[in-house]
Amino acid sequence: MVKYKTVDNTTGTELSNISGTENMQVGFKYQITDSDAPTVVGVMAHAIVPSGSRGISNQRYGIFSRINISHDLDDQRNLSANFGYNNYELAFEEEGLVRYSEGEFSYTLVYGQALTEKLGVYLESFGEYVEFENWELNMDAGMTYLLSNNIQLDYSYGWGINNVMNYHSVGVSVRIQ
Repeated sequence: MVKYKTVDNTTGTELSNISGTENMQVGFKYQITDSDAPTVVGVMAHAIVPSGSRGISNQRYGIFSRINISHDLDDQRNLSANFGYNNYELAFEEEGLVRYSEGEFSYTLVYGQALTEKLGVYLESFGEYVEFENWELNMDAGMTYLLSNNIQLDYSYGWGINNVMNYHSVGVSVRIQ
């Protein structure tokens, strides 16, 4: 369940408020290089299915794809980068697949630090080159907790650098071997 509200920055007055669910995403991640290498490379992609609530979902299909690169600085510190292409404005019409947007180039740069064997923190810069015309730059910080070898809990808080954006996120990741 998500909640979005629009606030007038001048007066602080709430202009609108809506809650509901986001679209469902189905994805995969594949590691290309060996896990023991100091630099690990992988790919991931998500297909977005228009299943979210009206007013939250744009009711269109989408794709999200990344090349992932991760480099261990030592046993407790890591640098990562992701580069990819996203398009959240796809629809199946009578004439076939229609693209209502050029999409965007996206990137992330992350510094991660292990605090214990199970607890870690990170700082991330991320952004998009929207419609290949304008940069939207953001930051977030978060923590991860390894509940078991195959289940991870996470929390993050993000904010916009050159745009108005913030969020809180709580998640669960399950590794299928």
